[in-house]
Amino acid sequence: MPHRGAGRTPGQSPRDPNKTDVLNPGLAAAFYNCGLDRQDQGDFAGAISDFSQTLRFEPEHFGALMGRAFACVALLNWRVALADLRAMSRIGLEAHREDSLRLQVCALRMRLGERQPAVLELRDYFARRGIRSVSGWSWRLAGFLCGTVTERDLLTGLDPADGNASRSTACEGYWHAATVKAVAGDTAAARERLSRCAAFHQPTLAVWWAARSELARLPC
Repeated sequence: MPHRGAGRTPGQSPRDPNKTDVLNPGLAAAFYNCGLDRQDQGDFAGAISDFSQTLRFEPEHFGALMGRAFACVALLNWRVALADLRAMSRIGLEAHREDSLRLQVCALRMRLGERQPAVLELRDYFARRGIRSVSGWSWRLAGFLCGTVTERDLLTGLDPADGNASRSTACEGYWHAATVKAVAGDTAAARERLSRCAAFHQPTLAVWWAARSELARLPC
């Protein structure tokens, strides 16, 4: 994520981190850039405020939707993140980005207690896409979420020390593994996988922040 240190205006030093001081309400770009800056600093509540202001003026601002979805995942606000991902899909994405978005939608719906319809939706989407049109990792992850790929098969080779995967892929894989365990009610196993996810240190990934947030909430 690009850093926006200079030029913050709407969200600069707010008295309440959940509110934004509106200096130029007609300038969606000012709120958006401020949101990026605050997100870079890990101020996700403030980023959500700025991105929401951007969307007041430009409801289909793709970057603001993506930024708010990122921040909401980081704060475990699955419902708003899901709504923003749906809106991004309606606006339109390149095919490979749509694949990634659909995987996230499934995981968030599972987190919201909608496992069966989430799996049916994902299965139908990837069936229409076809295996030859999808990256091997996305297909593997879709199979895991749909229950046709085991966790062992999902995670095999994901340790970057083996030279078979990137740290970002490993982080993503362990977060999805944690999601399935959490949905199944296996808190101890979810914690172990979240810890593995967090250990890869990938601050440009929303799921890395989500893993850290969830670990802070789970009982030891």
